[in-house]
Amino acid sequence: MLVLMTGCSSERTEGNASPGGKTPSATVSSGSPFTIPTATTGAPCVESPRLPPDQALRGTAEGGELWALGGQPRVGEDFKLVVRVTGSGELSAVAVSPTGSRHDPTATQEHLSSNFDRPGDEWGLFFVFDQAGCWQIVVERADLEGFITIAVAST
Repeated sequence: MLVLMTGCSSERTEGNASPGGKTPSATVSSGSPFTIPTATTGAPCVESPRLPPDQALRGTAEGGELWALGGQPRVGEDFKLVVRVTGSGELSAVAVSPTGSRHDPTATQEHLSSNFDRPGDEWGLFFVFDQAGCWQIVVERADLEGFITIAVAST
């Protein structure tokens, strides 16, 4: 499997999206910014950790827990990410590209039952990524903000 990667550091800094490596401040629905890691060209993409037994991605979250399941996303292909998010209220989500551009899901689907055994309520988020590299899927509920980092491969 060939994966083209750009990097994300674990630093959190304030700033606006820019190709120069500033941290995009992703405001989802509440209007309050949640800062995600800086995208840096040339460094390897550090995806959110995958944990046993199901290889679920453990997201970084303030106010609760964020988990996700998904395969290998590729540029131009439909990609479904199943997320479980603790907290209350509706879910808002946005994908932030390596250059800081924002992409809404093409669809969001609430799951009423599942065998994905992690805490929280579950949704399917659908995306089509327009560039390879390190992406953050930023989610928000009334009492939680968080993100999952994934590496999108070229086609």
